[in-house]
Amino acid sequence: MSPLSADGMKVCVSCTEEKPVSEFGRRVASTDGLAFRCKPCMRDYSKAIYAKNPEKYRADAREYNRKNPNRLRSGVLQKLYGITVEDYAEMLEAQGGGCAICGIRGEDQNGRVKNLAVDHDHATGAVRGLLCHLCNRALGLLQDSPEQLRRALQYLEKNR
Repeated sequence: MSPLSADGMKVCVSCTEEKPVSEFGRRVASTDGLAFRCKPCMRDYSKAIYAKNPEKYRADAREYNRKNPNRLRSGVLQKLYGITVEDYAEMLEAQGGGCAICGIRGEDQNGRVKNLAVDHDHATGAVRGLLCHLCNRALGLLQDSPEQLRRALQYLEKNR
């Protein structure tokens, strides 16, 4: 079986079907840069391997995440907010290391450092700052409405 035909097709080693190259994932180590199995077959193969020893794969994942703590966070920050871990660190430093509203540092009752939430405008997606859990929830519950926040402030001041 040739790895890649002239018309942009490739044969999967599992199902032996000839499929377009778009049906194959990337594999840097292969001569054509594509995986040996098509995506559906690779998914089935991965599930079968995992099912044989799931605890080993869970342990490997925990160890990888322990050794690479920013890798997962980096992907989440980039995907959800379009910022990097470095952008987050710069924002945190610019805010004096704490919540942009109350100034509290991101620590729980046991003194462990907890990440502050990335506050963003839900309409535009623009990142506004970093907030503690309570301040972030408060803005969310007030539907990011300055008018509702003003009314809440008036209520609190009137009823002191």
